[in-house]
Amino acid sequence: MGDLGTSIETFFTEFEALLLLISGSLAVIGVIGLAIMYLGSSWPLLADWKRDNPKMASQVTIGLLLLIFIGGGGLATLGIGT
Repeated sequence: MGDLGTSIETFFTEFEALLLLISGSLAVIGVIGLAIMYLGSSWPLLADWKRDNPKMASQVTIGLLLLIFIGGGGLATLGIGT
C-alpha cells in the first residue's frame, strides 16, 4: 500500500509541475497577445476588431491576472485548497 500511495503522490506532484509550466506559458502568450492588441490598433483589421469588442482588453487583463495569481501559487499562499 505504501508503494501505491507514493506513486499517487509522485503523479500529482509531477502533474502540478506540468500545470504550473502550462499556466506560465499561457500567461506569457496572453501578455504578448495583449501587447499586440494595444500596439497593433493602428492596423485596420485590429482597429475594427477592437472597436467591435470594447471590453476585450479588460477581460483579457483580468484573465491574465487570475492565471498568474493561481498559477503562481497565490491560492496556496492564502491557504486555500490543499
